[in-house]
Amino acid sequence: MSLFGKVKKSSEDKLKILKDLLKDNKRKTDDSFKSFIAGIKDGLDSADSVLSYYDGLKKDDDNTRAKIQEAIDEFTESYEKEVEDAIDFTINNESNIEDYEWALKEIDDEIKRVEKAVKKLTDEIGKSIPDANATLVVKLGDVSIKHLTYMIKCMNTTLLDNSIKAAQEEAERFNLKK
Repeated sequence: MSLFGKVKKSSEDKLKILKDLLKDNKRKTDDSFKSFIAGIKDGLDSADSVLSYYDGLKKDDDNTRAKIQEAIDEFTESYEKEVEDAIDFTINNESNIEDYEWALKEIDDEIKRVEKAVKKLTDEIGKSIPDANATLVVKLGDVSIKHLTYMIKCMNTTLLDNSIKAAQEEAERFNLKK
């Protein structure tokens, strides 16, 4: 794809470049990266979060709907900044690349779990969930999926770009010392 005469690299191309730059690199893992991976290993909870609204969604009153809508609005306003703040590290070695690839798969799996959770709630519309709450079910699923998708996007763009830049700068410093 060309943008203003420049060819944009795919995330696969960027990852290949990064792998080449980090081959046999012994730089230590960034503490923020360790924390990010540990958070994912502890378990992504977007699907559980969507399902946690089930009791509220069963209530057919405007006050409960307003509270759920407020929670959705707050999350919608904050998730991009939260993701950008969370991904404030670089991939420094081959082990980090393995963790990065694992994390992408975990996030993708969580998107599938969110879709199943939303389907479960959607199936309850008109039964235990009043029709008046149908839009909230869709919004809960949408914002959760957007959050996870944005996380993948940032990992495939900003994180890879910053990691490549850091690895190139280190390679240049190393070559200057020789």
